[in-house]
Amino acid sequence: MVNSIVTALFSLVGITAAAVSTDNTCGGTKGLTCPGSLCCSQYNWCGVSDDHCGAGCQSKFGRCTTTSSSSTKISPDGTCGGINAYTCTGGSFGNCCSQWGYCGNSDDHCLNGCQSKFGDCSSITVGGKSVSQDGTCGGTAGFTCQGSSFGDCCSQWGYCGSSSDHCAAGCQSSFGTCSASSGGGATTSAAKPASTGSKTSPDNSCGGSNGYTCPSGTCCSKNGYCGTSSDFCGFGCQTSFSPGTCSACPAPACAGTASSSPTCSTNNNYCLTSSSKKFQIYCGRLASGDYLGYVDATSLGDCISKCAANAACVAASFYQGSSTSCSLLSTYQGPASGNSAGGSQNHAYVRPSGCK
Repeated sequence: MVNSIVTALFSLVGITAAAVSTDNTCGGTKGLTCPGSLCCSQYNWCGVSDDHCGAGCQSKFGRCTTTSSSSTKISPDGTCGGINAYTCTGGSFGNCCSQWGYCGNSDDHCLNGCQSKFGDCSSITVGGKSVSQDGTCGGTAGFTCQGSSFGDCCSQWGYCGSSSDHCAAGCQSSFGTCSASSGGGATTSAAKPASTGSKTSPDNSCGGSNGYTCPSGTCCSKNGYCGTSSDFCGFGCQTSFSPGTCSACPAPACAGTASSSPTCSTNNNYCLTSSSKKFQIYCGRLASGDYLGYVDATSLGDCISKCAANAACVAASFYQGSSTSCSLLSTYQGPASGNSAGGSQNHAYVRPSGCK
């Protein structure tokens, strides 16, 4: 009798033991619940971004954020948004809150879904990087000199300026402009640290404001850390702080030749030539690097052709979900970190000249 009453009550209010999602879908006809502390968006995808946890969030199938901006807390651990609703602004991890829910200053954090509710995306206006406010550039913070009051060039030692010491030999083009000319109006910072000669890293960090060089046999990654794997010695490796160890060909061998209409993951690591540029396809991630801008494209192949037609473009990122987006990049530093729940994220890059 008791069991019958309980069953009837559960049936009356529509309560069932919802299954936990294994593929990041939620709600809908299957009624799946997001795992852990993920939120179920109005479009039935699990995630931690404001799009998942904010307006339209389905509390029946996951957590939802209702914290007001007046009660936001500065992130104590580098995470942001989500159920804790931490903000990156004013913290020590970077001012941008990425679509994955992490604080930082790179283009992975400040573009492609940056959560303005939990950080400052508006200040990221040059190449997807924060403009330097203290005269330092590159390294782990990833500040760019372009548009700063210190000068547009980032020296090999991680300082902004406009002299030949900043803009010529060793100038880091990923974090500013590089040329032999010197400007006159900028307040130039020292091109290198006060001490002379390179300093071997004491803590596995490299480049940046300290100007540390990695120990022999290790490479300085795009994120400013020393190591020996392809993550360090491959795309984005900083040659100025990696004495002779950056890979001449960080790309893998072409797995085959793709048509002008490639598909993922069938054509992962395949190569194709368009307008004399040889592209290699990478499935499952967007590209990281300096952004030229966005163009309309209907497919990965169309996005690649738009990059091929642009002389300054060396990589093309294509996103397809409820909408499509094609991003063109002027530098390529390997695949971006992570992938959002839902949607297809793929890219292609021009194979380095050191690759045969």
